[in-house]
Amino acid sequence: MDLIAIVLVEGFNILKGAFDIFKGAFTGDWALMWEGVKTVFTAIWTGIKEALSVALTGINDYIKTVF
Repeated sequence: MDLIAIVLVEGFNILKGAFDIFKGAFTGDWALMWEGVKTVFTAIWTGIKEALSVALTGINDYIKTVF
């Protein structure tokens, strides 16, 4: 997956989690709030891992090309 797709997908997941947090807060649904928190942090972590993977693959390809 390229970097733009990663940013869009994980950005959407972060927004979904944030909406769940706020909806849970306004309705008193603490389970929904907790699911929103988990969704946000999972999306952030997945985005970081995928972005690093893309960057390292690019660096690896560049080094292979040079040598």
